[in-house]
Amino acid sequence: MIELYHTNMSVCSQKVRFALAEKKLRWEDHHINLQAGEQLRPEYLKLNPNAVVPTLVDNGTVIIESLCSSPVDWRLHTRAVAY
Repeated sequence: MIELYHTNMSVCSQKVRFALAEKKLRWEDHHINLQAGEQLRPEYLKLNPNAVVPTLVDNGTVIIESLCSSPVDWRLHTRAVAY
């Protein structure tokens, strides 16, 4: 299952949500309230030490680079980084 940690006001988060919708992929919503500082909570920093959104978790693989804006790109990116 794909999980997306995001906020509504983030353009980078919007790009990822658009890509998920275009691919008709189901995903679990984790809204991060930046004004409340939720991106600085220890459990979020474990996923994304940069404390920014979006963060995507695809079957346990954490993607923090929003430029990989489609699930195919995320999978290719993680394979390339693994080598």
